[in-house]
Amino acid sequence: MSSKFTTPIILGSAIAIGALSLVACGEDNGTIPGGSQTTNSSSSYVPPDIPQETAVTAIEYSGLEATPLANTVFFSGSVKLKFDDTTIVTEADAMKFTDLKLYVESASKTSYGCIKTNLSEDGTVPASYFASAHVTTINFDKIGLESDLTQGCYTECGNFNLIISATASDGVNTSITNDTIPFTRHEDNCKIPESSSSSVTVPGGPLTIVEDVKINTKEAHCLNFTTGLTTKVETEGDLCFNRSGTQFSISSGTGLQFAIFTNLLNKQATETHWMSEYLPPSPTTDDFKYNEADLKPTMSNYLEENQEMFTVAINPNVYQPNTGVSTGFYAFVVSDVSANTDHNGNVVITLTYLKPAM
Repeated sequence: MSSKFTTPIILGSAIAIGALSLVACGEDNGTIPGGSQTTNSSSSYVPPDIPQETAVTAIEYSGLEATPLANTVFFSGSVKLKFDDTTIVTEADAMKFTDLKLYVESASKTSYGCIKTNLSEDGTVPASYFASAHVTTINFDKIGLESDLTQGCYTECGNFNLIISATASDGVNTSITNDTIPFTRHEDNCKIPESSSSSVTVPGGPLTIVEDVKINTKEAHCLNFTTGLTTKVETEGDLCFNRSGTQFSISSGTGLQFAIFTNLLNKQATETHWMSEYLPPSPTTDDFKYNEADLKPTMSNYLEENQEMFTVAINPNVYQPNTGVSTGFYAFVVSDVSANTDHNGNVVITLTYLKPAM
């Protein structure tokens, strides 16, 4: 086993998440991305001028989704052309996208937000993008479509919509189709910070490392963090790996909730990108950052998506942040998954976890 205190090998897939922000969000000058200028306040809010849809269209959207991670929302999905309707597509070889406009508006239609892409500084999709190639599909992951919820372009919290308006033409007929992706700006983004004179910095609660624990899902698919023992009884298991076919989800029989740690988003502090082979020398709860709004009782496709990604496990009825006490706080990482010898879909999971120091 390699040293715990050497520089971590940064996982390409994890850092790609943090590296999506290739272009800074525009300055808070009241500019609506893709729209007109107005003062950034709800009292003087001017709704974006969204293009009118055409009655017949060759455009279709698919897989639209907003994924929150810490204080950023990442948008995925795509917009494509379909060529089966010859009343709107008269020249299939010439049909292509000519414009894509993006707007962020509150669900109450009283304020706006901002988005980023890796194509421009203000979140717009420039004409050069369509002039440089015959574009028939636009993938939102590839253009780095995201919104930083801490930006000053936001003036309120709550529900928002990313409004997408796509235009395509074959030189004869034009299609315009709009769609939306809803997302939420959490209330934490609207809290007023305490003044430095009134705030007190409390060190994190101490944690103990337990290494190389093995869970054979055929024999006992749950783990009790306190004892380090596996169990078949879910009500005794702090962490349970639940198999459905070849996929595994996680849950807890003791009321824990889970969230992927957000250390990987801090690109300026790669020394905190903890992994099973690279752990803090004197760990505390402060070493494992997480977004409280991301906590949930189950996580699906866990082994397929989160190997070597630390997960924080919190008992929300017990753990009290900023108290210097770690009771009710756990963190764990899966370092290896190997097939069980019975070849029935069960696996042997190796993980390292941290628990409150006694």
